[in-house]
Amino acid sequence: MCFFKKKKKEAKEPVISSYEVGQRVGIIQKDFSSIPGVVHDIYLGPNKEVFIDVQVGGECPYVKKGLKEYEIKAI
Repeated sequence: MCFFKKKKKEAKEPVISSYEVGQRVGIIQKDFSSIPGVVHDIYLGPNKEVFIDVQVGGECPYVKKGLKEYEIKAI
């Protein structure tokens, strides 16, 4: 009996989005300026909506989670 077996990864549904992981984008603010970042993850929500996580910052980055496609733009 081996205790060190790897878990099987769940297969993710393919997500059709206008952005790709690793693409440089900008998060749109209320005053229509944008904060630059990089797409970290793309996934589907409970209602089959596309959500995007964006990594913002350089030396001490953070991930802005749960953004919709209309809240970001390509740089």
